[in-house]
Amino acid sequence: MKKNPSNPADVNKGEVRQVSPKSFEKARVIELRDRDEGFHTAVVKLYDSGGQTTAPVLTQAYGDVALPEENTDVMVMFGERGEEIIIGSWYPIDRVLENQIQLAEYNAGDRIVGNGTASYLRIHSDGTVDLKTDDDSPINIDHQSFSAYLSGTQTIGNNSEAKIQFNEVRNNAEGMFDTATHEATVLDGGIFRATGTAEIQNAGQNKQYVLRIRNQDGVIKRLYAQSTNKAPLTLQISTTIDLDANDTVWLTIENRSSSSREVNGGQIGSEFEMRRLGDGS
Repeated sequence: MKKNPSNPADVNKGEVRQVSPKSFEKARVIELRDRDEGFHTAVVKLYDSGGQTTAPVLTQAYGDVALPEENTDVMVMFGERGEEIIIGSWYPIDRVLENQIQLAEYNAGDRIVGNGTASYLRIHSDGTVDLKTDDDSPINIDHQSFSAYLSGTQTIGNNSEAKIQFNEVRNNAEGMFDTATHEATVLDGGIFRATGTAEIQNAGQNKQYVLRIRNQDGVIKRLYAQSTNKAPLTLQISTTIDLDANDTVWLTIENRSSSSREVNGGQIGSEFEMRRLGDGS
C-alpha cells in the first residue's frame, strides 16, 4: 500500500516484500552435472530457504563455458514461473576477510577473465592485453608450427637446383608439413617465421651454393654461400613472410659446382621450421 496515495513513487516496501517472489538468492554448489536439455547444470543448496535444486548455468555468449566449482558460491535468479538459473559467482565476505578467497584487482573499464587462481586474462580499457599464469604455468597457443628434417643424405646434381626432401618431423601437430611433397601448407593466413638449414657434406674448395625459400609465387628469400675448403659447409636462411591460407612453402638448394654433392641429414644436419607469429596485413 502507498503511504501517500498522491505520490506514485511512494511505495510501502515492506508490504511489497510480503507479496512479491524473491528474485535472487545466494547458494552453494553441491555438484556439477553434464548437459541437460542443452544446458550445463549444477546442484545447489540455497542459503536463505535451505532448499536444494538443480539449475542451468547461464552463459554470456554462444560457445562460452564457465562452470562453477563444487563448494563455491553462486547467485541464483528466479524466473517468472519460479525456475532457477545460476547467473554467476559472488564472494562471501567472511571468506574474503579470512583470506580464503581473493577479490580480483580491478580498474574501471577493464575486462578480467580468471578462474580463482593467479592465472588470468586482462583486457585494459586502453586495449592493452595481459596474460598471466599461476607459478609460471604453461601457455598453450594454437600457433601453427612444424619442424621437419632430412633423415638421410640427398644427392644434388652438379649445376642444378633441387627441392630438399625433408621427410621426417619432430613436431607437426596441426599437419602443416607434408613429408611426401616436402612442403608446408599454411592453414590460416598471417605472418610466419621460416627457417631452413642445409649442410653440404663435402663442399669442395671455392664452390658456390644457393639456399632458397620458395612458395607458389616464386623465391621468397635466398642465401649465397661459397666454400673455402673441402670440409662440410652449413647454410642457414630465415625470413618473415606474410602468407595466405593454403599457400605452400618449401626449400631448395642449388649446387653450382661441377660435381654432385651430398646434403647431410639427421636431426643435427638439415632442417626446415615454420611458426605463425600473428595476423597479417
